[in-house]
Amino acid sequence: MIANTEQAQAEAVAEAQELATDGFWRVAYSGATPALSLHVKNLTPGGHNYFIVDFQKGGRSTGRMVVNSKTGVVDLATGIELEAEELPKFIAPTDVRRHLTPDVLLNDGKKVHVPTGEPTSVDVVWQHCRESQSMLLPFYWVRWTNSGLFLRFDGQFFDRLTPTDGTPPRVA
Repeated sequence: MIANTEQAQAEAVAEAQELATDGFWRVAYSGATPALSLHVKNLTPGGHNYFIVDFQKGGRSTGRMVVNSKTGVVDLATGIELEAEELPKFIAPTDVRRHLTPDVLLNDGKKVHVPTGEPTSVDVVWQHCRESQSMLLPFYWVRWTNSGLFLRFDGQFFDRLTPTDGTPPRVA
């Protein structure tokens, strides 16, 4: 069992070192270091919480891994194939507030006014849904007293998550 981000990062680093010796993964992980490790609460019914670790070279995201919080092993990895590429941006927790402009444009084209006060909570969550079908693309669930938004790690905003299993949408 992995208890904290440091343990998850250590497991991911060990996996990255192994992957760096493989021709397919070499570009993504050779010389890359973990830039960010976060605990993700999995809201999918029956799902388990996990850690996501973002690897970078020269300020560019080149690889990402999902470390299972129960087993402590890497369940999922992705990476670039060509040296000039980079993975989609990965918003750090310290940058969430910068994305909360007075009016944000939701992915569906609606404009939403963001409350002026600080959020009451910001949680890192994921649910298998229409808005993200990959554990490598979780959300910041930003909540205020009477409202909330989901900010996907690539910068897209949503006011709800639409589960793929037929359960009712989760409203922010």
